[in-house]
Amino acid sequence: MIVKPESSLSSQDALPALPKVIASLAWGGGVLITLLAALVFFSIGYQDKAARLESAIQMVSHSLAGPETNRNELHVPEKILASLSWLDGETCIRVVGENRQTLAERACDQAFPQVRRSIFLDLGEKETGVLELNSSLYPLLLYSAIMLFPGLGLGWITFVTLREVPMRALRLALQEIATRKVAEEQ
Repeated sequence: MIVKPESSLSSQDALPALPKVIASLAWGGGVLITLLAALVFFSIGYQDKAARLESAIQMVSHSLAGPETNRNELHVPEKILASLSWLDGETCIRVVGENRQTLAERACDQAFPQVRRSIFLDLGEKETGVLELNSSLYPLLLYSAIMLFPGLGLGWITFVTLREVPMRALRLALQEIATRKVAEEQ
């Protein structure tokens, strides 16, 4: 009667489950890489849009805080709107008064979702307003969805690599064990 150690029984029992675990890990890695390409593209694009709007807000706030002559010229909502003409046509600009009435506006088609930034303005003579800048995220979402295709290719390469390399190593290890077992029996 041959008694085998418990460690060899447990390792052989776990051996059939190992290819499933390797395949699951490879699948998870492939999906992660596929989504990562689109998410990185989206996050960089979002930061770009947000930075443009933030810089426009900062430019207006600094020009309003400048010398008194510049402030008098920029107190007019149309002048504020004209000072932001460098923003692309996809950015909607609105200056609204205290009662939410529109004082000046450069309208554009805005699809949901949006990046929105606003700042309170001192329009002089005890009048305040709000400068609102909106930019649609729809084109960025569309381009991010398109980036899923190159990500899918990278994900496939990752999946195949993570599945085949460990499986090949497992096959070679099992062949080596079988070879040694045959050599020991002879």
